[in-house]
Amino acid sequence: MNKTTMAVCMVTLIMCMTMAVTIAGDRDLDADYSGYTPNLSSTVDSGTYRYMNTNYSVAKDLTEGEYKDSGMLYTEVIIDCAVIPASAFENSTVWRVVLTDTVETICADAFRDCDSLISVEKYGNTDITIESGAFAGCTNLSFFDARTYATIAEDAFDADCDATVLVDDSRVPDITTGGIVTLTANSNDIGTVYWRNSKINFAYIGYGLLEGVYSDGTSAGLSHSVLSYGDVYSYTPDGKDLTLRYMEVSVDYSGAFGLSSETIRITAASNDLAGLPDGYDGVEFTGWSTSAGKSVGTTLEVSEVNTLGSSITLVPVVGDFTVTFAYDDLPDSEGITAVSPLTTGYGGTYPDCKDTAHYAFAGWYVEDTGETYAAGDTIELLRDHTATAQWEPKPYYVYRIVYLNSDGSEAGASEECGYGQTATVSGTITAAGTETQTFDHWTDASGSTVAVGTAYTMTDDVTLTPVMADRESYLVTYVSLGTEVHTQTAYDGWPMTVDAADPSRDGYRFAGWSLEGAGGLICAGDEVLITAASTMTASWAELGTCTVTFKSDGTVLSRTDVTVGETVKIHADVSKDGYVLSGWTDGEGTFADGSEAAVTDDVTFTAVWTETEKCEVRFHLADGTVDTRTVEKGTEATLDAEPGTRDGYSFVGWSETEGGEKAYDDGQTVTVSADMDLYPVWTASDTGDDSGTGEDGQTDDGQSGDDQSSGGSSDSGSSDDSSSDD
Repeated sequence: MNKTTMAVCMVTLIMCMTMAVTIAGDRDLDADYSGYTPNLSSTVDSGTYRYMNTNYSVAKDLTEGEYKDSGMLYTEVIIDCAVIPASAFENSTVWRVVLTDTVETICADAFRDCDSLISVEKYGNTDITIESGAFAGCTNLSFFDARTYATIAEDAFDADCDATVLVDDSRVPDITTGGIVTLTANSNDIGTVYWRNSKINFAYIGYGLLEGVYSDGTSAGLSHSVLSYGDVYSYTPDGKDLTLRYMEVSVDYSGAFGLSSETIRITAASNDLAGLPDGYDGVEFTGWSTSAGKSVGTTLEVSEVNTLGSSITLVPVVGDFTVTFAYDDLPDSEGITAVSPLTTGYGGTYPDCKDTAHYAFAGWYVEDTGETYAAGDTIELLRDHTATAQWEPKPYYVYRIVYLNSDGSEAGASEECGYGQTATVSGTITAAGTETQTFDHWTDASGSTVAVGTAYTMTDDVTLTPVMADRESYLVTYVSLGTEVHTQTAYDGWPMTVDAADPSRDGYRFAGWSLEGAGGLICAGDEVLITAASTMTASWAELGTCTVTFKSDGTVLSRTDVTVGETVKIHADVSKDGYVLSGWTDGEGTFADGSEAAVTDDVTFTAVWTETEKCEVRFHLADGTVDTRTVEKGTEATLDAEPGTRDGYSFVGWSETEGGEKAYDDGQTVTVSADMDLYPVWTASDTGDDSGTGEDGQTDDGQSGDDQSSGGSSDSGSSDDSSSDD
């Protein structure tokens, strides 16, 4: 008898002796039930195998068809072949059947009318197909292990078969009228599932405890025995559906300490609950209690789970702490009604605070949490701390300083202030100026000058009115051909709109007004900032000409007069770091640099820039380092990196792949259109005399010297020996 057989026999023997329930120690290990699977490697067909404290007949070859009772020593049968043929056990007296993971198909009528058959058990994860009538007439069938079945024919069982069926949570075949036992625990944690003494027995070595729950949520009261190498749970079927699952408890920590809810798999030992997280220094935490006040402590016991249920809400048990209340940012005249320090524990709430005559209480600010809490909010910081009252002005006691423009419109205002609070006159708000006047200072309702920084204790709105000062004026004179043709007054700090009419001159076209320092010609309607008395001088172009101007980023590159209708080349010498010139625009269309166009009127071409794309050329050197060079896309790069050295080899060029053929010579210039990775190409160095590389004129790879790209044998290095018939 092997060790596995002895162990399983002990399970059955102990279960037969006692059904007493013993609390299990949890087993934190990977489940492995390979030893529970029958080992038939040394057992012959029709032989005997001692399994589960019982002698079994072994069926390994059923190809002959019907399996006669005369060929069976025992009514318990272990079947270890891929196909159970049609009618193989029909009308036999087989009592219990065990299927190994070799079985793949149970053919039609295989066990028909076996009214002695009470259980079918299986091992392994092989999918099995059950054909029509396979278990028809099995009137006493009580248990059927239907895990990992691929296909079950609708009439494989009698319509009134009431066997209890074991399934996993992904397959629930409707094959009998009996109860369904659904296994939601990890199948790898469950080893043998067997029928004994009218009970279904589950051998288990997973982590935690199991429980059986009916569909109505009530407990099935599983019997539980503990052995040194695993637990055994047993259950008497009663026709009701049952779920076999891990015993788990969902714990809600009520949001205390920022803890999230968690699910705990219950073990026989104490089950740790969440402790006090980091960052809660000063909190006297002693454990947990239920919302009803039942103390739980820091661990959860199995007995408590049976009492509390599978979903519990816990609150922390903490020592009392004191909240001290502070009052800031209100005028002394408000007469605050102070709140006494509050000593409380978990579940305490922040108190209310009375409004003052002009302010409404808006909550308590706690610096340690950065939060403001309303009266009645639960106190989250479960240790001594200070809460500072927050206030909001009552709606009819909100004031501000209002700044007006000279036309009476609002130029700006201070932030809203409450009664008795201080507001200060701004140094950044000014009244809007006009062409002839600019803001000078503020005055109040009494006409008194108000300086920047003046502080008001607010008991009403304060309105400030601007005092304006005249701007300094400058005379602008327009001169054409030495004669004054127009004058205009400009004001300091205010743009002047040119209003002079265009002058005329025989044989010429007026091109605009020139102003020293303006950077270009000015036309009627243009705005220009004048800072001193100035002269505008008429500029002329011969009649029949127009001006072509080139600009880049606002800078005039060139300006040329050309004959109307003349074809001009659209180009100017210009560059911009990190950009490429992609063309020129006249505001209506875009032209390629160097293209030509006929000009019929004054036109300005502005450079259009496109940011230059960059590419990397990466040289992978012999010492494992990478020499990376960045170049503009589409430009040329010279492949002149130092490749390093390699003993016994000469460098001959660069490859695009590691170990690939040479693609480029050393020092070659290439146009870079994408990132490049280059690897040095090596050839064995010459080791012979001037006549070649060896006695047969070949390199290390067996090629003749003529075939080498570089550094190979000379033209005459080959000998007749290099062309053998081998």
